[in-house]
Amino acid sequence: MKKLILLLFIPLVFSCGEDKKKPEAYIVIQVSTDDSTKVDEVIQIIKKRVYSLLKTTPKITYTDDYGRVILKISKNTVQDFWVGKDDFRSSQMNAEKSENFSPSEIKRIKGLIETKGQLEFWNTFKGEEFLSFIIQANEIIKSKTSSEKINQIELNEIELLLGSENDDIAIDSNPILDLIKGQDYPGGAVVAMFDSKDINIISEYLSDPDVRSLLPPSHRYVKFLWGIPQMSEEGEELVKLYALKGNREKTPQLSGSVITDARQSYGVDGISPTVIMQMNNKGAKIWGEMTDNAFKQESQIAIVLDDIVYSAPLVIGPISDGSCQIFGAFNLNEAIDIANVLRAGNLPASVEIVQDIWDEQPILDRFIQF
Repeated sequence: MKKLILLLFIPLVFSCGEDKKKPEAYIVIQVSTDDSTKVDEVIQIIKKRVYSLLKTTPKITYTDDYGRVILKISKNTVQDFWVGKDDFRSSQMNAEKSENFSPSEIKRIKGLIETKGQLEFWNTFKGEEFLSFIIQANEIIKSKTSSEKINQIELNEIELLLGSENDDIAIDSNPILDLIKGQDYPGGAVVAMFDSKDINIISEYLSDPDVRSLLPPSHRYVKFLWGIPQMSEEGEELVKLYALKGNREKTPQLSGSVITDARQSYGVDGISPTVIMQMNNKGAKIWGEMTDNAFKQESQIAIVLDDIVYSAPLVIGPISDGSCQIFGAFNLNEAIDIANVLRAGNLPASVEIVQDIWDEQPILDRFIQF
């Protein structure tokens, strides 16, 4: 797959003095697509997202030399830049050393650029439906890990007779059950809660073909997704594991393409940041059907952004006006950025920042060698 490179030039102004240098950000991103139309769509969406944060008028200068495109954003002046030889310098690319941009500002700009913005709505199972499955899965993984460890350890007759520490390894602990940190409320969509550091290993266990084969036909296409990490009272970073109702096509019941508007708001307490969304007529109809079914089944609907469950509210009644609200463990700036991402739309191709530099000097000549 051909990968196109874009250079984002983002001068930010913090002072109106004539002699004051403007803080500038140079970001090289990589768009993974060989479709020029999708590249154009990516650029337009990124322009909207950055504008929502910086309130600037974006301008793009294209060049087909070496497959690069330059996106430039300036508050005051318009300058044209171009790229030459394929030579990027990285000597001054440590954003943390910048005195002009706070870590929070850098994180927000990068997030708006790289976030795919794929919004989905999924029906959910009840977490307790998977308790026996988790127990059986634990035994499957336990037998596999025990066998692997036994093969790696040479036990002599004395060790077997005396019962050394290797016996514990051979017997093994419970690879899944021992990692469970808690449960959610009864009837909810959460299977269990785990420490954030165990996400990868639990995901690996649950995707094991032998483990998946334990699922009954009615749960065959379950989609396990993680929520947003949250700190517990004990200081642990815990993450909820949700069970979503998947299907053979692996498509959600409703996608973010139906969203016509999104804005940051507050919850009923007047303090907690939320994101309020509005759907078009088609989306409102499907949303009404989903919420009606969830209400009758006393179940939840998971609101998923880029494969992370941001919210899974219990539906207390059918919603026919196409309105929806995301609330969860995010702060005000994160809620604002989520709303901006949803308004701008989903990126049609993945974007990765491969280089970035933050400086108040006009450093393009240091960044790209002609």
